[in-house]
Amino acid sequence: WADHLAQHGVDPAQGSVWCNPPYGRTLRHWMKKITEEAQQLQTVVALIMARTDTRWWQDHAMQCDEIRLIAGRVHFVGSAISGAAPAPSALLVFDKRYRWPQIKTVQLPRSESAKI
Repeated sequence: WADHLAQHGVDPAQGSVWCNPPYGRTLRHWMKKITEEAQQLQTVVALIMARTDTRWWQDHAMQCDEIRLIAGRVHFVGSAISGAAPAPSALLVFDKRYRWPQIKTVQLPRSESAKI
């Protein structure tokens, strides 16, 4: 991603990337890529499954600067998946401007499921 930004005249050290990888077994590969790219970019934000019991979470997600745990399950608008996501979700923020790691909870409205 940093190379792509550089090819388009954007300084990777100032660049930001949003990533919503597919929920599933390939997520560990995505997390490796996300943490590698976060070393070169200003900010990377990823919406992922909150699977704190997995090796990829411990190896990669715990390197981020902020974790926002989403209370409840998200719904993806226009997705092939009907209903709620198959697992809890989290927003991971890798940002060089942070001074210390943060963990927060995002509360979804109870009257209506969050639609992303």
